[in-house]
Amino acid sequence: MSNTDSGPYEEGKIAASEGKRISANPYEKDTDEFDLWREGFKSDEDEETDDEMSDD
Repeated sequence: MSNTDSGPYEEGKIAASEGKRISANPYEKDTDEFDLWREGFKSDEDEETDDEMSDD
């Protein structure tokens, strides 16, 4: 699947799962796309935290 097949939210999730930094956001600051990418990126971090908690 290429990044052109998904929106900014999914692209942010993919970037986080690939170990990229949040500063890799390719969208212009103060745009909806920038915010969506960032939300997607952070959602991947939240899922990892949930996974770590469930290992107990």
